[in-house]
Amino acid sequence: MLEIGSKRYVEMTSFSIAIRSVLSIGNPDFLVPGCQTLKKNRRTTERTTMKPEEFEKNFETAVLCLMASSDLNLKRSIYELKKAAKKVATRLTDAGIQFLPPRAQSDAQKSDQEEG
Repeated sequence: MLEIGSKRYVEMTSFSIAIRSVLSIGNPDFLVPGCQTLKKNRRTTERTTMKPEEFEKNFETAVLCLMASSDLNLKRSIYELKKAAKKVATRLTDAGIQFLPPRAQSDAQKSDQEEG
C-alpha cells in the first residue's frame, strides 16, 4: 500500500484478488471497521475478519474467477466486433444488390447477342 498525504493507494490486481476472496459466492457479507453498519450497531451475520488461511485456501479460486470475468468482458467485445462486422457486411450487400438488376439485364443481352 502507498500512502500519500491522507490518501492510501493499492495496486488494482492485488485489490481485485483480495475483494474477490472476501466476496466469494456463499460467504456472508463483510463489514470493514468504521463502516456505517457497525457505527449504527446494525450488525447481523456479517463478518468483520478473514483468516489468512481462508484467503490462501480461496486464492486460486479468486484468481480463476477474475480471469473468467476478464475473459467474459473480452468476449463481449468480440461479440460487439462481430455484430458491427455483420452490420457492415449487410450494408455492403444491400449496396451491391441495387446493381444486380442492371448487371443481370446486361448479361442477358450479351448472351442473346452471342446466340443470335
